[in-house]
Amino acid sequence: MGAGMIPTKLRQVWGQGWRSTPPLAVSPAGETGPTPAKWESDVVFVCLRCSTKLPDGIDPDGRTTLRRWFKERLGSVGRGKALRVVETSCLGLCPEGRIAVAIGRELSADPAIVRSVATEADREAVYRVALGDQPGPKL
Repeated sequence: MGAGMIPTKLRQVWGQGWRSTPPLAVSPAGETGPTPAKWESDVVFVCLRCSTKLPDGIDPDGRTTLRRWFKERLGSVGRGKALRVVETSCLGLCPEGRIAVAIGRELSADPAIVRSVATEADREAVYRVALGDQPGPKL
């Protein structure tokens, strides 16, 4: 058998395509078990390394204050799941006295757009762009 061929038995067990792990077992009701939370709009990546460099960048529970701000801001207007806010390792920019933030859909631009946040106005601008309430920069 060639290296690119999948044995028939594996195709029967795993379906028609190759997967690195077998699919989840399907319950009689058609559910496949736990699923990740859905979000309506986009994902925002907050640099954890930049946050640790600022005196007020990390909360006592170890989360970034910027992530907490986004979550509270979304919750205060009833849009708790409108954005997925994720802390990530270093984004490779580390602006002095600021936090690097990336919006998922802007990472696919050429060149990719990574923003920096230091003030309340910066946070609000990133919030509005991430939700699509205001357009981002022209590319």
